[in-house]
Amino acid sequence: MVNSLPSRRFLETVVIFQGEEERKGFEILLREHHSEFEEEMSEVPDPYGAERLPEDYPQKAKDQATRELKAIPILKCMLEEFRGDLEGLRLPTSRDW
Repeated sequence: MVNSLPSRRFLETVVIFQGEEERKGFEILLREHHSEFEEEMSEVPDPYGAERLPEDYPQKAKDQATRELKAIPILKCMLEEFRGDLEGLRLPTSRDW
């Protein structure tokens, strides 16, 4: 269990897989459901903090940071659904790829 506030905040910004097989299976799911992911991304407002990047920060870098901050909660939700196989979307994977 993570007790410190900085550690908890960091863990909110990353997706952690249980293993390589899960990561590969999830990547397949994302490729097959890319349009649903992009639709969700278009509906989510820009995250807090995106506007606080330095003014001299390149616009392309700001856009990338904003996209990544928006994607994390969506990806975490999709991963939980993937793990629970709520919609029968889980695909068999192999370590032999």
